[in-house]
Amino acid sequence: MTGEDRAHLLRTLEGPGWVADDGGGVRGYLLPVPWGGGPIRARDLADGRTFARLARTLAGPGGTVRFWLAGENEAGIGFMEEIGFQEIRRVPRMVRGVPLSWRPESLWGIFSLGKG
Repeated sequence: MTGEDRAHLLRTLEGPGWVADDGGGVRGYLLPVPWGGGPIRARDLADGRTFARLARTLAGPGGTVRFWLAGENEAGIGFMEEIGFQEIRRVPRMVRGVPLSWRPESLWGIFSLGKG
């Protein structure tokens, strides 16, 4: 979570989404996209695991689901390996200008490789 305004992208998504809240704010969310997966953000490991399991379930028994976790999200990567996922490739995180403060442990899924 970087604090960037992604409202314009999120408004374009149709269909269901899931949010975890604590009664005072959003702890995390999953917004499925038509091409599989979708952005998943979670403040803590328990919510990240819950949303990852949900995304896998939504794909169905014969479906494909991919997760793009930040390399720094070691606990998340460990969990994905525990439930049978394997790393296929890595992609670099590109930064233009001053790097934003971010929380890589909160990143479990992305909108797309072109949009983050």
